[in-house]
Amino acid sequence: MSLGEGAVFLEELPTKTIAQREGAARTKTGMTLLSSALLLSWIPVIEYLAGLLMLMGFVYVVRGRGAFGSEHARNGYNAAVLIVASLVGSVYLAVLPFPTALSEGSLGAAGAVHSWISTVVYGTLVVTALRVYALFLISFALQKVVGRVLLLGALAAYLAVGVLYVWTLSHGLDGAVAAAFSRLDADLILAVAPLLDGWRYFFALPSFVLAGVYFLAWRRVSRGDLPKAASPVPAAAT
Repeated sequence: MSLGEGAVFLEELPTKTIAQREGAARTKTGMTLLSSALLLSWIPVIEYLAGLLMLMGFVYVVRGRGAFGSEHARNGYNAAVLIVASLVGSVYLAVLPFPTALSEGSLGAAGAVHSWISTVVYGTLVVTALRVYALFLISFALQKVVGRVLLLGALAAYLAVGVLYVWTLSHGLDGAVAAAFSRLDADLILAVAPLLDGWRYFFALPSFVLAGVYFLAWRRVSRGDLPKAASPVPAAAT
């Protein structure tokens, strides 16, 4: 039964395509790790394990990207660049120093705290957007039409939830920071903290969709229903 032009069944590959076999194996392992990471990513504490699994999954898929044509190879490279950029951004936000000299209750101190919070909130949105777009790219060329539509839907859902999250949090913090410095009560800022945890559950649905889409890619790789890497064009006979 034909699965379309360009389909390649791994068990039928000749010995010279060992590299393609290895690339397929790495891609399957990477998709498994990415799916597992997405299913765990919204759970508190376990999210750190999910981050490690996600990074390992990217490494496997990027290493095997050359087995499935130029589009997937290019997407894999771009996804790797985005992931590195998101990691650099995450490290920057993690070490960003909190403003000091807050005891005066001055408008300047309040502004410094508000600026710090805004940097963290909007920086987190940018880092998340980079990571989500990398998740989109890493399997796009491995998908059929249904998988690509689901990828686009998950991408849109992630970005919509992220924008709403930042908008809600920033507006909640505006009032909290102003009230905290007018009353010299830092607990008013800490009271907004539940917003940080509550919104994580809104990311669960698109995470589940992406995990399912990666399973579709894993199944296509297993079946060999994918374009192989381009072979050199033979020289014309003289």
